[in-house]
Amino acid sequence: MKRRRNSGYTLLEFLVAMVIMGIITPGVTLALRAATVAMDRSEARAARMQQVRAAFDVLSRDISFAVLPSASQSSSTSDSTTTSEPTSWFVGTDDSSGNADTDSLEIITASGRVGYAEMLADNTPDAAEEPPSYLVQVAYSLEPSESGEGFDLIRRHRSPPSPDGDRNDLLVEEVVVKGISGLNFSYFDGTDWLDSWDTTLDTELGLPVAVRITLTIREGNTEEVYITTVPVYSASSSSTSSSGTSSSSGQAPSG
Repeated sequence: MKRRRNSGYTLLEFLVAMVIMGIITPGVTLALRAATVAMDRSEARAARMQQVRAAFDVLSRDISFAVLPSASQSSSTSDSTTTSEPTSWFVGTDDSSGNADTDSLEIITASGRVGYAEMLADNTPDAAEEPPSYLVQVAYSLEPSESGEGFDLIRRHRSPPSPDGDRNDLLVEEVVVKGISGLNFSYFDGTDWLDSWDTTLDTELGLPVAVRITLTIREGNTEEVYITTVPVYSASSSSTSSSGTSSSSGQAPSG
């Protein structure tokens, strides 16, 4: 009779299997780690894009409905001469901090017809109260982030606007987006893009035809730039009504 072979692994087979596993396991681990990192980056980017869209929504609403009310405030000077001071303004300041753009913007806007919660895509309708007046005094600025990384975009406002024209008399503060590395505004006058705009210095300036908003976000060594161009409705309607017909120079180029 033939002797029956015992079933099972030999020591040699076991060693070969261990060597193969030692070769395969690091590759699988690296692949899983790379997939996890890619997923985390994708989720972070999606969250960041949502923040950028929300910021653009709020900025676009306020800027699109910017107005310069015709009402004026009278004041008496020491020589008893009565002067008329504008009670509204559109002030865009070109500023920087180091290599970062840190522009600011102060306007009167009719965006009060649209509640702040409606401006934010990720807010529920009851997340913010609507202002008591359709005219809102708004100021945007960048401030160092509490996390120590980048800046936070702050929106301050009050409604109705300050009756005495105080540009600093703002009652409510909201953080629009956190951790950005730069904010730049450019203003289209119908012909050229300008770095700043100030109706308090030039009362005949009126409103810009459009505003270009540039948000810069730095993630590690990567810098991403997001740009949108917003038409100013009151400026466009004023230009059309004064000329009788629309002019091609009153349209902002996309570049």
